[in-house]
Amino acid sequence: MEFITSFQTSDDTLNRFLGNQLACNRIEAFELLLENPLMIEIKDHGKKLQIRVPKPEVFLFHKGITFVMRSDDFKRDKDLFYVYFILKFCPDPMALLKKLEEFKNHEFFESFRENIIEYLSDISKPGYLILRPFIRRWVEEKDINSEIKSVFSKIMEIL
Repeated sequence: MEFITSFQTSDDTLNRFLGNQLACNRIEAFELLLENPLMIEIKDHGKKLQIRVPKPEVFLFHKGITFVMRSDDFKRDKDLFYVYFILKFCPDPMALLKKLEEFKNHEFFESFRENIIEYLSDISKPGYLILRPFIRRWVEEKDINSEIKSVFSKIMEIL
């Protein structure tokens, strides 16, 4: 089991809730994921469970901020793929981007913008190589670069 919290959570608080035997990772901007969550209902064996989850635009924003901070390349790559996946398979990408634009005045928006541009602004950027292994499962090799460019083109417009 893995616990995640923000850097704002004190060691004292963690020890009170988890004890000192359980590990807890701190990630930047974690508090974003907790703000104004969606409430979804899941039915399990006749019971209804209500679960709070981050809104898609918040999850996208958070991953766009933090993927570069991951200590492990695999985790960084997976988090960048989450950004791609959300943009690619969102039922209404224009609505998602409109909601994402609301973060333009957020304190972390500049980090988000810089990360996306640094990794995906053109084919020579590292994001293209990072995403290739994930995307080649359903996109022909010769079309991968244009696929990545297409998926990220609308987000580039708002940056």
